[in-house]
Amino acid sequence: MPFKAIEFINDKTAIKFKIDSKVWTCDLKTCECTFEKAKKALPANHLTSPDGKWTLFIKDHNLCLKPIPEGEP
Repeated sequence: MPFKAIEFINDKTAIKFKIDSKVWTCDLKTCECTFEKAKKALPANHLTSPDGKWTLFIKDHNLCLKPIPEGEP
């Protein structure tokens, strides 16, 4: 197999695994597999909130907070 580990998701009705740089999800009932689209990476000076909904960064010597994926600071 081209992957090292799998993760059961959706109440164990699907599995998730990584091959190279793509993350795949396979429905165990239909055997349909799809890969997740790559998420746009944030710049190195941005911090993401624990819930993944906000990013914090410094702009013009001020702390700015904005929603992810897009929004006004």
